[in-house]
Amino acid sequence: KEALEKKNFALEEACEEAKAKLLGAERLNKIHDKECVRLLNDIESKTEEISSLAGKLRELETSNKALETCVEELKADKMEQSANLVSMESSLIACKKEIEEAKEKATKTIEEKMNLDRKLESL
Repeated sequence: KEALEKKNFALEEACEEAKAKLLGAERLNKIHDKECVRLLNDIESKTEEISSLAGKLRELETSNKALETCVEELKADKMEQSANLVSMESSLIACKKEIEEAKEKATKTIEEKMNLDRKLESL
């Protein structure tokens, strides 16, 4: 009978020890579950943030392409305006030359008229 009581006592102790280990394991499991849930929430939050940033990046790339197109158009316009300016400068030089020639001709004609007027007066 004493041997059975010792065996029973040992079994009860083993049972209590197993219960304590099980309780500890359950606590660790709960902590682990909470940590997993927190990590999953963090992952979801980061995924949303990445998605938002990707959208902003696409918008910026679209804006950048539009700006690059605008810059190219402005460069083309500038080249055209430069060509127009060169043409206008050439026309201006030609006009100034014509004006000078006309002034010289007018001066010569005035001088000739004055000479003819003097000759006429002397007659």
